[in-house]
Amino acid sequence: MLDDTPAIAPSPDVPCAYDSGGCEEPAVARVAGSYYVYYSGWNEHLKRGELLPASGPYVHHLQRKGIALESSEQVINPKEATIVRASDGTWRLFFEYANEGKSKTGLAQSANVAGPWHVLPPLFERGKRLVPWTSPMLLIL
Repeated sequence: MLDDTPAIAPSPDVPCAYDSGGCEEPAVARVAGSYYVYYSGWNEHLKRGELLPASGPYVHHLQRKGIALESSEQVINPKEATIVRASDGTWRLFFEYANEGKSKTGLAQSANVAGPWHVLPPLFERGKRLVPWTSPMLLIL
C-alpha cells in the first residue's frame, strides 16, 4: 500500500530551492538506525539538476541536507544514484550525468554514508576502451 504523502516532496517553487521542480529516483541506505536517501532534484528556474541528500531516523521524517553532488561544468545534472558500501567500509555513489552532450556514468567515494563525496575520474572514456562499443564481440568459454 502506498502512502498518500511522499517521503520527499518538491520544495516550494522559489529560485533558490534545489528541488522545486521535482524529486525523483531515490537511492536508500539504512545505517545504524538512520535512513540516508540520495535523490535527483530539479530546479526549473535554473534549468539544473543536483544530486541531493536527506536523512533521518524514519522514512517519513527525512531532513534535506543540502547538495551531495553539485552540477558543474564537468558533471552536468548529476542524478539517478546507487549507493553501496565497499568491502573496506567506505562508500561508493554511482550516478548518471551529462558531459559533452552525452549521458555518462560517474563514481564518487566517501568515508561516510553521509558524505562528503569526492568525484573520481570517469569510469568509461571514449577512445580509452579496448573494444569499440559497436564492434562485434565473440566470447568463447
